[in-house]
Amino acid sequence: MCHDRLQAEPDSDSNDDLLAAINILNQMNEDGRHKLPANVPIDFIPQKMKAMVMQGKKLNKAAWECALMTAVCDQIKSGNLSVKHSKRFATLDAFFIPYPEWADKREAFFARAGLPANPNEVEEYLTKRLNKAYDDFLQGLPQNSYVQVDEKGWQVSSDPSEKLDSGTYSRLDSLHAWLGKHMRTIKLPDLLIEVDNELQFSRQFMPSADKERPGAQQVCEVLALQVFKQGWRELTDIAVPCHYPVKGIVVLAIQI
Repeated sequence: MCHDRLQAEPDSDSNDDLLAAINILNQMNEDGRHKLPANVPIDFIPQKMKAMVMQGKKLNKAAWECALMTAVCDQIKSGNLSVKHSKRFATLDAFFIPYPEWADKREAFFARAGLPANPNEVEEYLTKRLNKAYDDFLQGLPQNSYVQVDEKGWQVSSDPSEKLDSGTYSRLDSLHAWLGKHMRTIKLPDLLIEVDNELQFSRQFMPSADKERPGAQQVCEVLALQVFKQGWRELTDIAVPCHYPVKGIVVLAIQI
């Protein structure tokens, strides 16, 4: 049920109608009812969508459910609703130790870390630690060959740069040319397929009947849809040519 996986954020009082609608839909599903009650909430529906939800003076149940699911998705994205047990859309408190458990472990944690458990002692502790760091630095300053402090401020030393003569540059260019000529080139899809042959990553996303001997095209599609989508989210459009011994060439355009 929807509401079993959703919970309102503490500052999301404006979602009362939306949560009430979720409760009503869950109750209808549990009871096996198909007719909307007379007092069903509609305030969460945008004004421009109400014309599509209303049929005269009656609500279209299918349209109302679609509007509800759309509103739920929008509120989750905006952070006003959270999804229980979700890594992306859970509340922030879900990632921390529960308060009763933290109360039992708090003293032992700070003692092991060597930090003050009393918040009122933090300022004094950090001040002493910072002063000690400055004292240690100033004490070793005369022998410090990397940084000095004078009337001009901080002076940081730099490593001497190495200048190459013309003969060394010539040999370096020859080395670059040789490496470029003998370096192995491989298309990315071929590399992914080669790795997949060892790890069998794509088998986890295939039907059981196809796992034993999957086709090359099927492997390409799985790798493109899974590896690229999960690993390269910073890219916007990826065109993956599947250069594999199959009939024709498969080109997948992925929007991430």
